[in-house]
Amino acid sequence: MMKVEKRKLAEGMFVEREMTLTSIAQMLKVPLTTLSRWKQKYGWDKLKTARLRSRVGIEQTLADVLERKVEQLKGMSPEEVNAKVIDGLYKLIAGIKKIEKEGDPLGETISVFDGFSKYVSNRGAGEKFREELSRWMSGYVESLM
Repeated sequence: MMKVEKRKLAEGMFVEREMTLTSIAQMLKVPLTTLSRWKQKYGWDKLKTARLRSRVGIEQTLADVLERKVEQLKGMSPEEVNAKVIDGLYKLIAGIKKIEKEGDPLGETISVFDGFSKYVSNRGAGEKFREELSRWMSGYVESLM
């Protein structure tokens, strides 16, 4: 695997899957210092924050909370299920539905940039060009936040 491909894979693992740098280093056999340098140079923390603030990130967080609440509900006796528990579930579902209806310019921008980066990489663009493009994209996303 080429260095750029490993970097992109590591970025996805950190930003999308929220893995730690230590876990990524072990899985990809990349030194932790290299990952730390990539994280700083390519603004992974900002991308992760933008993703978490995006519609998709918020939707996923709400869905995870809802899943945990449903699991808790399964373990409750009928006597333990009260209006407060049901109201909490209703609010989570309403929040998910609201987010699904709204647009997310930042999340959509990140998604388009990610797709374009993959397109450029698959077309054989040079590493310097891809790095410069990545810096410009990160700067633009940062300006939207």
